[in-house]
Amino acid sequence: MANTLYTTGMTHAVANGVDTLDIRFLLIDNANPYTPNKDHATIADVVAGVVTELSTTNYARQAAASEAVTADLTGDQVNLEFGDISWADLGPGTGGPTVQGALAYIHIDGTDANDIPLEWIDEAPTGAGNKLPFVVNGATFNLNEPTGGFIGIVQA
Repeated sequence: MANTLYTTGMTHAVANGVDTLDIRFLLIDNANPYTPNKDHATIADVVAGVVTELSTTNYARQAAASEAVTADLTGDQVNLEFGDISWADLGPGTGGPTVQGALAYIHIDGTDANDIPLEWIDEAPTGAGNKLPFVVNGATFNLNEPTGGFIGIVQA
């Protein structure tokens, strides 16, 4: 698949300023794979049906390390940056679940019915522990921010 931006999430980010938002990340279990839909407007839309959020030892949704907007004048784009995210010692030592991808979302009030998906990430940048899908097996999963941020808005 490919990383996907959500229409409602991007609209909310632009209207409210990404650097003022509470951006968080959750992981989706590969047991019931998610097919991204840019029209999903809430986390409840994403996890509806058989899609399941990861549920294993030491897993919890993570807040972004930082939120920033930067301009890349050479590349003619605006970058949304959230910093690196880590989940340490996920799952049992063997036989653990597999992470299909990560979902960046805008935390509104902590309920799936109101929190807004921003970006689906299933093509993580290369590097140790970053390849998706990722079998947890007691390992640390690092979602390292690529150069230029997680989201780049390019001027045509």
